[in-house]
This record gives sequence, structure tokens and C-alpha cells, in this order.
Amino acid sequence: MINKLSRKLCVVMCLLTFNSLSVAAEELLILTEPLPPYQYLNDKGEVVGTMTEQVNKLLAASGVDADIIMMPWARAYETALKRPDTLIFSLLRNAEREPLLEWIAPLGATETYLYQLASRPAIEIRELNQLQKIHVVAVKREDITTRLLYKEAPNATYIVQTNTKDNLKMLLAGRADVTPASVEQMELFCQELHCSLSDFSTVTRLHQLGKTLYLAANKQTDPQLLQRLKMAATADSLIY
Repeated sequence: MINKLSRKLCVVMCLLTFNSLSVAAEELLILTEPLPPYQYLNDKGEVVGTMTEQVNKLLAASGVDADIIMMPWARAYETALKRPDTLIFSLLRNAEREPLLEWIAPLGATETYLYQLASRPAIEIRELNQLQKIHVVAVKREDITTRLLYKEAPNATYIVQTNTKDNLKMLLAGRADVTPASVEQMELFCQELHCSLSDFSTVTRLHQLGKTLYLAANKQTDPQLLQRLKMAATADSLIY
């Protein structure tokens, strides 16, 4: 108990010390993509969602005031890689991305599956390279899942879209055989597209992707700001 209280006290004292430093919020860029239900625009044009709530909680605890900007994933990711003082969420962490970004805090968990229409003959694969037998795979541009599929099944036929919802439309229209998504995404998009989760079946879980979604930053982001955010994230019940 004493160690726990001491750790909390240390975090609070350090954050108070950092609060005496100016945080140039106008220079800090926080980027995300439309990825319901994790982050999306509500009817008022505000960025909301389960992962957005976590990020806002972290910003408030660390005394950082900055707006979250939503843009297509490919643009957001490229900007985060190139522009100093840029944060990005929510993204999966893997060996390829590990050295490219500064990883601040985990925000939540998800699992990605390949889905097919339940009305079609079951697609059975043990390895992703067996996707070569499938006619069309609908994927999202510059997404980590897409990169995995390109690597494991380079000779499959791909339809590339800007978001997961459009991929699901391709599946429903019979223009794609499989598409990757999480259960949370499928449930949400089925409400919007007037379908049911029972209309689909899982082909395989993409276990290679991991489960945890993160907030990360450009490697040249202000070290004091990064330390401030990381220390705030250590507070109990603050971050997943």
C-alpha cells in the first residue's frame, strides 16, 4: 500500500512540476482516423468514441489541451511518421511499427477476424497463404491488417477501400469473398447497413496482429511532453 501511495505521489508531484512548463498546444497535433466505434465524428462534428474517451482522459490528466483531428488513415499515419510533435491513435503495435513511433499508452483491446457471408459455402483455411484460393479480399488502404495480408497472401485478389464499412458493403454485395474486421465494428456497421452479425461467419482470427490498441507519437515529439503523458498514464484506472 505504501509503495502504491508513493508511486501515486511521485506521479502527481512530477506532473505538477511539468505544469510549470509551457505546452505549446497549437504546435501539438493529435491525429486519428474514422474507425467506429473506437473513434468517429458525432452529429455535432466532434471526435468521440471509446478510444477517444481514453485519449481525452489522458490529455486532461497530463494538463495538455489540444484538438483531435480526424483524417483518412493513410494520411494520418504518414503525417505521424514525418511530423514532430504529432500523436496518433488508435493503432496496433507490431515489430514493423515498433521502431517507427514512440509508444505512449495502451488504450483498449480488440481482435480482428476475417469474415465471410454465412450464406456462402464455408471457407476453411489454416494459413493465410491459402487466401490465394479466394477470388477477392476487401481491405483498407495502408492498414496494418492489409499489410499482413499482402505479405502472407501476395497473389490474392484485393479490393482496396478507405474504410471498413465500405469493405463490408463489398461483402454484402457479393463483390468480395472475405474482409477483416473486429466484432465491435461488425455489430456497429450491421446496425447502419441493416444486416445482422448472424449474416456472417468467421473464417479465421488474425492472431498475428495482437489485441491492444495504442496511443503513439512521432519519434521527434518533445521528450518532456512524452514523459508527462506516460507518467499520467500510470495513474490507476486512467488507461486500459
